Amino acid sequence: MPVSIPRRTLENQLAWAENFSLVVSLAPATYNLTLPETATIQAATASFRTEFDLAGVSGRIAVNPGAYTKPGRAALYAAAGICIDTLSAFAVAIQADIAISDMDKIAAGVVPRNFMRAPRNLPAEAPVLQTVGAVPGITVVRGHNGVGTLARPAEANGIEFEFALAVLQSGGGFIVGDWTAYDGAIVANTATIINPSLETAQRIDVRARYYGSRGQRGPWSITLMVGNF
Repeated sequence: MPVSIPRRTLENQLAWAENFSLVVSLAPATYNLTLPETATIQAATASFRTEFDLAGVSGRIAVNPGAYTKPGRAALYAAAGICIDTLSAFAVAIQADIAISDMDKIAAGVVPRNFMRAPRNLPAEAPVLQTVGAVPGITVVRGHNGVGTLARPAEANGIEFEFALAVLQSGGGFIVGDWTAYDGAIVANTATIINPSLETAQRIDVRARYYGSRGQRGPWSITLMVGNF
């Protein structure tokens, strides 16, 4: 429950409901409630209390043994459900209202949200790439963080690689083709890249960057140039 309404027993729920009803009724303007809304809260809570006094249990003992019947318990659960559903809707609105102070929310039994929490942004760093293995036709590239370990920054969910083919010109120098997203499995920040034939390219350029949980992308790394063996 987003507003932390106690759910262990009906007695706990009733105590929360009565506190909520009392606090918001004493200062409806503080909680941005209208008088009809306050009356709705009071009526739902009063109904819950009435049914609890007939068929409720306190400390494992029936409050009113003579009314502790199956129909009485059914009526109690119905009243409790209506009350908690009604009040929780108002409590959620109060929780989300930044005009209501955290102190006032807590007084009503509503856990405040942390509106001041800064979003988790990716750090302005890129992986450092290293070739960790190469055999004819296959190159294995790994991304390390800035201090040389495989641990990613805390804000990063993973790492993505791209590669481009570089072709040696007859007059010297390379022409680098378009970057292509690497779509293979990445294990321990490692990408295994299948090399094209020597006739296609004499070099493979690889770059990588971290990505976050909200679609953020960090800066690209320095390009790693790998010979196409």
